[in-house]
Amino acid sequence: MDITEGAKEKLANMLMGRGGTKGSLRLVLSSSGNIGLVLDRQSENDLIVEHLGMKILFVDRGLATRLDDATLDVQEEEGFPSLVLKRMQPAALA
Repeated sequence: MDITEGAKEKLANMLMGRGGTKGSLRLVLSSSGNIGLVLDRQSENDLIVEHLGMKILFVDRGLATRLDDATLDVQEEEGFPSLVLKRMQPAALA
């Protein structure tokens, strides 16, 4: 999974807005198949994403493998930046 610099900045700003919360954000997959963010602590099976020396995101290695073809990015919607997960489209068959 790739994470753009814009997404890293957005995640860092979200954490700083929490006022020194212990832990970091975690990318999670719900039972309904939706992807979300929760505050959590680091686990030993995590991939750790850092930005400017701060741990901003934890992703379980199993989930990271499932999202290998995805990019976490920022998209402007109605003037507000939102995090979006974009999956690569499969190549068209010839």
